[in-house]
Amino acid sequence: MSDDYWSTPDAAYNMGLVGKQAGLREGYQQGFQEGRHQGFQEGAAAMQERMEATIAQLREEINNLREFSNGAVITLDAAAEVLAATGNQKQMGDFISSYAQGVELSVRQRHFSLAPHADKRFAARMPRIAQIINETLSKYLHR
Repeated sequence: MSDDYWSTPDAAYNMGLVGKQAGLREGYQQGFQEGRHQGFQEGAAAMQERMEATIAQLREEINNLREFSNGAVITLDAAAEVLAATGNQKQMGDFISSYAQGVELSVRQRHFSLAPHADKRFAARMPRIAQIINETLSKYLHR
């Protein structure tokens, strides 16, 4: 091999290979970084879209439950008012017995932690029905 290796065609060829490898590595890194950034952006957008859809679905479920709950409250309020107004002792006894059993079962199954008539939030929203239930409970269950 000659002393002037760097001026030979072999040196040029080998340097071309080295340059090609360096260019491939640089291109790979650049493409990797750009692809990673683009993939992250697309993933974040897809996740945002999915979260917004889930939030919309949960809001709809909450609204449906709120409407159902409001309907149940109005029905219960009307039923308790009618039972209290009629003064029918047997019906009131049956009502309060059924209520007490339902509360006991619901507390045991952890549907709620406190009986509605003992819950201050319930009494604040429905003072008349809370009063009717408390009066009837003391009248019929403490005999």
